[in-house]
Amino acid sequence: MSQTTAELVFASIGFVGFFALGIASIVVPRRVGRFFQVGGGPLLGPRLAAKMFSTGRIRYTGWVLTLMMPFVAWGAVTNILA
Repeated sequence: MSQTTAELVFASIGFVGFFALGIASIVVPRRVGRFFQVGGGPLLGPRLAAKMFSTGRIRYTGWVLTLMMPFVAWGAVTNILA
């Protein structure tokens, strides 16, 4: 596998992962927010984690990820193939 192919595979896996996270954040924001609250709670503290990963913020982040990822992927593929 050449370096360009490996880079394209890595970029496509990253795109699919972040796009899926964006869709999940829109569809089930409570579950995604709870997942990040549990993970970030020990680092941030329970109150700050609950505030940062609230349902509204998670849903907004999901919309941003979902709308932004095609442009990020397009830029990455353009740079890899250039």
